[in-house]
Amino acid sequence: MRMRMKAGSLGIHCKKYGSGTDSQWVYRSQRRVQIAKAKPSPSNAANITNLRRVQRHDPILNTRPHSARGPPVVIYEPTFAHFRRNLRIKKQRELEIPPDYYRTVSSFLVTSCDIYTSELERRNALLTILMELLGQAIISGVVLEDGSSSGGVCTTKVEVGGMGVYALLMLWELRNEIGTGGCDPSVQASFSFTRWWSDNRVSSRRYP
Repeated sequence: MRMRMKAGSLGIHCKKYGSGTDSQWVYRSQRRVQIAKAKPSPSNAANITNLRRVQRHDPILNTRPHSARGPPVVIYEPTFAHFRRNLRIKKQRELEIPPDYYRTVSSFLVTSCDIYTSELERRNALLTILMELLGQAIISGVVLEDGSSSGGVCTTKVEVGGMGVYALLMLWELRNEIGTGGCDPSVQASFSFTRWWSDNRVSSRRYP
């Protein structure tokens, strides 16, 4: 079983740290939206017969190939740098993991190792445990304007520019076993993320 939760795949520059004028920043972002929408559907783009061609020009930054990678995420959002710093500080009480969480992680790993006859059977076995670990609901069946959908998404409501906006916390792609489905789910998730990010319902809130 291969599963990957993608937090981001496009080389999107944060406005606070971007160079140039606001109009240049908007143009670059709109250009990235056009590139994302021009890609094949996530399942087709991630298929091994198409992946090399799709990634040859304007690649998605998913390290396939290794040169298709962006700068460290910590330069855009200091929260990640703070998290890494705190992990290095021993005996930090607020970072202690409760015993119940350890047990849930163990349950998730053991359940993942079971053999299932179908992807649906595996999904049903893992979904409740994964939502318990995340503390968030995973919503399936979300169809974007281009008709594509992922295995599931996890969102949260945040305030941007005085407006409530749903931000993507996690995108889930699942396969029953390695080699099934015609593509690597971690690669498919990176393309699914770009489709989510370039959807007009998201882009209407991209420039607060």
